[in-house]
Amino acid sequence: GMDSYLMDYNRVTVPSFDLLRDAAAYDSRKEAVGVSANNESVQVWTPQGRHKLSCSLYNAVARELKSHVVVPCYDMALESESKKRRENASRRCDAWLNEFVKDRDPSDGTTFWAPIVLGLEGEDRELPVSPSLDGIVFIGKTSGVGLSSQLKSHLANMRPTDTIALLSARSTLDFIEAARVGVN
Repeated sequence: GMDSYLMDYNRVTVPSFDLLRDAAAYDSRKEAVGVSANNESVQVWTPQGRHKLSCSLYNAVARELKSHVVVPCYDMALESESKKRRENASRRCDAWLNEFVKDRDPSDGTTFWAPIVLGLEGEDRELPVSPSLDGIVFIGKTSGVGLSSQLKSHLANMRPTDTIALLSARSTLDFIEAARVGVN
C-alpha cells in the first residue's frame, strides 16, 4: 500500500529495474545468466534472488499505489547487443503496452504514458494509438549534441494536447533541448 503522507503528491509509477546491472549486483552465484524475458514476464534480480515479474502483477501494483500516472513495463536493449535482441525488445515493449491497455480500468482515474524506447529496432514504427493514451514518455539514449532524430521525428507527429515526457537526460543541455523541441 501507499504511505498516507504521499497521497497528496502527484505520483508517477515507472519500472525502475535495470536487468543487466541488477543481475550483476544481486546474482551471488555469478552464473552470468542472461536476461530472461518473454511477452508475459521478465525475470528480475533482487537482493532476495531472481523473481518473475509479470505485466499483470506490475499493473496490479501500479493500481494499488494509486499513482496519478503509470508508465507500463518496457524492455531496453543496449546498442552493443545483437539486432535480434533489439528487435525482440521492441516487440516485447509493444506486447507489454497492449497488456497494460487490456488490463487498465479507465474508471480508476489513473492516466498512462506509453513508453517509446529510443534506439531499438523498428524505430520508424508508429506511435501507440489508444483512446486511453494520455501521453508518451521517451526512454533511452539521447545524443550529446542534442536529441536523437528519432525523438524529433516522433515529436513532429504528436498532438498539441499530448503529454510528452523524457524519462532521463544525460546533461542539462539535453534537458533544455528536449524542452526546445516540444517535450513538456
